[in-house]
Amino acid sequence: MVGYLKVVWDKHTAAIMQILSKISFRDFRPNNALLAEVVKRCCLRDINYLLYEKFDYGNKLGIP
Repeated sequence: MVGYLKVVWDKHTAAIMQILSKISFRDFRPNNALLAEVVKRCCLRDINYLLYEKFDYGNKLGIP
């Protein structure tokens, strides 16, 4: 496995929760391939918005 991308799907949106790939494969740009695939799947599912942001749980203390 070179990398993975975790996506949460909703009716009109999709949110990328995690994207991770191995450093040893960085010359092959696996994150670009993963993002391209999720954009393609959003188009197939007629998803209007793909969100990629830092998620704030609100009730947990995080390190800034």
